[in-house]
Amino acid sequence: MAICSTLSMIRRDCGTTVSGGLSKMYAIRFKDLVKIDGDKVYSISDGWISAIGVDSVAFIEIGLLKDSSKLDETLKRNIQNGTKYIEQKVTISLADLSIANRNWVENAVGQRIVLVLKDLNGNYNLVGEEGYFEITETTGGIGQNMIDFKGYTIVFTGTASTYSYRIDPSIIAGLFTAGGGSIPETFIAYWGYVDDPSTLTTSGSITGLQGSGVFNHGADVLADYRSNTVPKFLVMAQPLTEPAKIDWYGSTLNQGQIGNPDTDLFKAPITVGTFDVYITVYPTTQTDTKIKFLS
Repeated sequence: MAICSTLSMIRRDCGTTVSGGLSKMYAIRFKDLVKIDGDKVYSISDGWISAIGVDSVAFIEIGLLKDSSKLDETLKRNIQNGTKYIEQKVTISLADLSIANRNWVENAVGQRIVLVLKDLNGNYNLVGEEGYFEITETTGGIGQNMIDFKGYTIVFTGTASTYSYRIDPSIIAGLFTAGGGSIPETFIAYWGYVDDPSTLTTSGSITGLQGSGVFNHGADVLADYRSNTVPKFLVMAQPLTEPAKIDWYGSTLNQGQIGNPDTDLFKAPITVGTFDVYITVYPTTQTDTKIKFLS
């Protein structure tokens, strides 16, 4: 619930000019981003987008016609219910009815899209990061006169819980390269054993487990439970930025898949803080070999 506070003064800087208009746009499918902060594909620090979950697929540039593109954000509020949301709308124009433009439009329609918008002041904003943004209207055609427009006009619309955030300039370059800096090159995995899995409720309860190790992004996790000689619930946790683990391996005779509580040793992961946490279905021991968790 929002906390109401006293309004603060907003001054207009003397001698400064703020220009409208978009100069560049970059796009990616929402499903190509990875979670980096709980269920979110982005992180916020001091009111800025401080990280975006760019992994194996990067943002790609969409060529815009000059003075043809814009962002509209409108507050929609129901006073009686006390509810609100932001309606977001981006309109762009693509020059020419080319095969490349047509194929891009046909592929993008029906998919959730995330956009990075650069304005004429050099600032970057993020739109669609909550996963509710897609193409809702396209118009293609050829004007009557030689100087008339020929191409596609595309309208993206969606909803968000707040107005679009500005992106920290220090992460911009990494958004356009796969694995470009928003995803750490290495990660720390934690493992151990507990009597009661319900006690694992915070990130602190995960980092306090008996063992840990540093691994390269996307690598398998080798966890050591051999110090546990009494049946307990085995636990392995990795950051949400890592690909899901789908198999575990102890030995040729001691291995299996992950996720089916009726047949598998490890249940599907639960989210605890910033971690995916894998827990055995029942208390057990693993004293002979380490367990490898595989993507």
